[in-house]
Amino acid sequence: MRLKGKVALIAGAGSNMSRATGILFAQEGASVVLAARSDEQSSETVRIIKDKGGQATFIRTDLTDEDQVRRLVEATTDEYGGLDILGHFAGGGYSHEHDISKVPTDQWQELTNNILRTLFLSAKFSVPAIEKRGGGVVFTGAAGHKVRQDANYTYGSARGARSARPRTWPRPYTTRISGRIASVPGLSGTGRPRGKIRSSLPSLN
Repeated sequence: MRLKGKVALIAGAGSNMSRATGILFAQEGASVVLAARSDEQSSETVRIIKDKGGQATFIRTDLTDEDQVRRLVEATTDEYGGLDILGHFAGGGYSHEHDISKVPTDQWQELTNNILRTLFLSAKFSVPAIEKRGGGVVFTGAAGHKVRQDANYTYGSARGARSARPRTWPRPYTTRISGRIASVPGLSGTGRPRGKIRSSLPSLN
């Protein structure tokens, strides 16, 4: 188990890539904390992990709310003694409008809040906790910025900005915390992973 003794916080958990990541990390021995606004999907992910013999906790969190994210990280470190990994998957939204001049400004702001603000706040409070453990990994996943989506350029643009964050990680952190972007070749749909998920994770030891 390559993540035995590690603690992983999955921000924006519940389904799709985040669910698969949480299950995989638990299979590799990590204690997994799932954070999202969705109780039903995240609780189902916790159940799947526990049924497979893993350890997982769900903390309902609005990841756009600074105080809630701060308390999320505090609760994680209080429960498990620290934090080693932040996986960020929060985001969502869709625009059917082709004409940029007709895209509602509040819709654009909602998308950037869901995708970029959530990453900023998650990293803001997680990085100090990860540093206390001697370093770790912050990563995010994205697909929308590499897939041409009819009229959904607002979502794709925000995803593209999110994918740049780990590559432009502040210099003081680069030797202690690894920033990563995981790109998938297409759009992901909700579905329960079947069987054991195959891992290509590098060792964090």
